[in-house]
Amino acid sequence: MIIKLNRNQIFLISIFIFILFLLSDRLSFYIGSKMTTGEIVEFDTWETGRKFRSTNYVPVVECKFDTMLFTFKGATDVERVYKCGDIVKVIYKSDFSDARIYSLTGFWFPMYPMALLGSLFILIAAAVYSFIEPTEKIEFKFDKKISFNKTKAETGIVKKDLLQ
Repeated sequence: MIIKLNRNQIFLISIFIFILFLLSDRLSFYIGSKMTTGEIVEFDTWETGRKFRSTNYVPVVECKFDTMLFTFKGATDVERVYKCGDIVKVIYKSDFSDARIYSLTGFWFPMYPMALLGSLFILIAAAVYSFIEPTEKIEFKFDKKISFNKTKAETGIVKKDLLQ
């Protein structure tokens, strides 16, 4: 089997893989989870850095399920969006093994490690993009051994011999 891809196709495929890579973690958590509400009861704080100190705040959320009380820590609240006593949406696993604040900054956004790892796809695609001319393609051959070659795209122009 031979697959020929030009540089635009390689770049679009890498962006698609990057987006799938980022969403796969959150979607696997989202599927099969349940929603409820919880109350922010306090903030855990800690300081980082030696020369330039910064304080990080993590909301502690308390949820009540019938007779059970469940407490968990949310994602770092950099902008101090929440206050003690705020009621927030909570998404949790059915077995109460994990719970998170369901918001853009609390659930969907804190994917930094995944984003850094996934950005390798973009870097590879950018490198490939810069070394391939618009008229060239990369040809992947999947035989007994996987190989690839850079080939010129067929233009459809037939050169005639002028000496005839």
